[in-house]
Amino acid sequence: MNNNNLTASKYGVSEKDQTDRHSSSLECDSSQSPQKSNVNEIFTDRQPSSDDSNDINRIEKTSVDFAIESVLLQEREHNSKRNVQELEDDIKFRTSDGSINTNPINGESSNTPEQLDASAVVNTEIVAELKQEINEGSSNLNQFDDGTEKCQGCGQSGNEIEEALKLERRKEKPMSKKKSHLTPGPDSDWIMCDCCKSWYHFGCSGLEQYEYYVYEAFFCPICSPTAGPSKMFETVAPHRLSWFDKDQINEPMEVGSQKWIKEFTTWEHTFPSPSEEEACVVENGIEFHKKFFDNDGPHKWDKVFLIKSMNGLNMKMPSHGFDIEKVVDLMSPDYQVDTIDVYNQCTYAMKLSTFLKKFRDPSPRSLLYNFLSLEFSENQEFKELAKPPQFVQEISLVDQLWPDPSSEAYDILLDKKLNLPEEFRPKVEQFCLSGMGGSYTDFHIDFGGSSVYYHIFKGKKIFYIARPSESNLAAYQRHETSRSNSEWFGNKIRSEVRRVVINEGDTLLIPAGWIHAVYTPEDALVFGGNFLHLGNVEMQMRIYCLEKAVRSILKTPSKFYFPNFEYLHWKYMKNVITPKAREMTKAGTDRRKEDLYFWKKAKFIYETLEQWLHRDSAENASRDAGKEGEGWVDGEQADISFDEKNKILKTIQKLLGPSKPRKNKQKHEAAGDDDDYIPSKMRKCTTQTKRGSIPKVAKESNEDKEKPAKKESTSEDTQLQNVFLN
Repeated sequence: MNNNNLTASKYGVSEKDQTDRHSSSLECDSSQSPQKSNVNEIFTDRQPSSDDSNDINRIEKTSVDFAIESVLLQEREHNSKRNVQELEDDIKFRTSDGSINTNPINGESSNTPEQLDASAVVNTEIVAELKQEINEGSSNLNQFDDGTEKCQGCGQSGNEIEEALKLERRKEKPMSKKKSHLTPGPDSDWIMCDCCKSWYHFGCSGLEQYEYYVYEAFFCPICSPTAGPSKMFETVAPHRLSWFDKDQINEPMEVGSQKWIKEFTTWEHTFPSPSEEEACVVENGIEFHKKFFDNDGPHKWDKVFLIKSMNGLNMKMPSHGFDIEKVVDLMSPDYQVDTIDVYNQCTYAMKLSTFLKKFRDPSPRSLLYNFLSLEFSENQEFKELAKPPQFVQEISLVDQLWPDPSSEAYDILLDKKLNLPEEFRPKVEQFCLSGMGGSYTDFHIDFGGSSVYYHIFKGKKIFYIARPSESNLAAYQRHETSRSNSEWFGNKIRSEVRRVVINEGDTLLIPAGWIHAVYTPEDALVFGGNFLHLGNVEMQMRIYCLEKAVRSILKTPSKFYFPNFEYLHWKYMKNVITPKAREMTKAGTDRRKEDLYFWKKAKFIYETLEQWLHRDSAENASRDAGKEGEGWVDGEQADISFDEKNKILKTIQKLLGPSKPRKNKQKHEAAGDDDDYIPSKMRKCTTQTKRGSIPKVAKESNEDKEKPAKKESTSEDTQLQNVFLN
């Protein structure tokens, strides 16, 4: 008899009846397939339903059938902690009228001798099988006919899933030390109950994602009522990120571990404060605006600003009594947020109610948690409580493409049919962050080179910042792709690191590309957000390229990168730059004098889009040839078709003209009339010529003669060409 498949069908119960009885067991998935009964199913807390009795009553009962019915129904009332001796003493049998008699071994029975004999045979076989399973250390796995495991929760086989996971893991490159960019194994990975030895998918175990690795002894939902709660690991290697692993006791200390953070706090104060060229401290928003915009505002934003009071920033924050409890209430207790397990430096999903419970627990904290990515813009009530500074909303590329539906700007886009799908909007401007005192976040650059506003609502933070010089960025890229977790990046650029303390009520503004780490000396609640803007577009693209280079090696999850980054820039060229070019041309405005910075940045985006289009063309050719592209493919990013991208560039090319000046431009430059130069076959002519002379026409080259005649450039085209060529 198979130890793992004690099935009622072997004793006269049909497969249909067996399946019907099983359908009311613990389920995690509506797609659960029929399963065979096993020893695990017998020893659960599930009470027999009326369907169970009706199924069996439809079968013509023999004495053996009656015995099987009695054993199956009664044994389901026993839990998995009952030992074999108790089972031998306590197994009971049900009579035909529904009354329960004692076991014939321990008392008298009103059943017939034939029924008792049959029952005793079945009982003996069941107990013998249980003893054999215990002696052999059987895992009590449900199995398909081919022997593959099945999850006790959803009933699904893990064979195909596991093979796919193994194949994917073999392809992975060495992971970065940037542990906060990592996620745990998928919910389809396995965990075994240490009581009943049954196996569950992580996602079917009843655990939250942050709990997947912290238990030394796990007890499933069926066993925990009697076995007690799961038992956590003890900290045996506090200097390691795997603090629970006895095999790592003699390994070197890792950055971000419990011991490392404790030692870090003893010397972190030795870093110097930034200079005036690196960070500017102002008293309020009024003083910030004066210094910021007197220095060409976002176009030359290359230093950090620390603003002591939010007055004058036109930034909205909740009332003074707001706290983490209100966050839970607004978002709902079951809302899951990506949370960093500080001592493990990994990111896991955790319910807000769980975080709140741990946050308010007065007992000493054995583990620390820190969530950084609770984006609340889709919650209408929360959205109105905390808003970015007004200047952020004005310069943000996202806000220009997706303005507030109640604004006039939205009506204009809607009228021009330039409004974009809301689901493609990068939702990164309204974050709530909360961390436990003692938390540490390692060095990083905010995704896409985005700039940051960061307001300390409660608590305190300490930032360690380094400017994005080419040498610092190169060192950062090498560090991100290294295998070592024991080297702190701050030591590699120690002379470049500056320390900035941010107290409650302060607001920090960080421009694109700045490298920074964060320490939380006390419990904190923060509001902040990320934004792209035209002024820092070169640095934003520089960081995007750095991210792609790192990402191609590490295969890090897309959620840690600026969402829809390329899509946003294609649409910005189509919906903002092109219409503005047409409008200014129609009005006859000199674009260079009107907004020189805008046109320089627009030209840079245009050149970048050209590069992206060439890359896409090469990737399409590779796919057509049956070759795999070398670039990182991200299916989670919004995109537009290759034809639409090509059309966008052709339209702007018509407005902007050739990327290089023609040969005859040098002659005009020598004559000192560069301002009048138009890169066209026809020169610009005034109504009156100098000294009555006849205006000369540029002589066509042989190359031009051989080409078919083209339509002459319009004044609108040539004026725009002049702007971008100069």
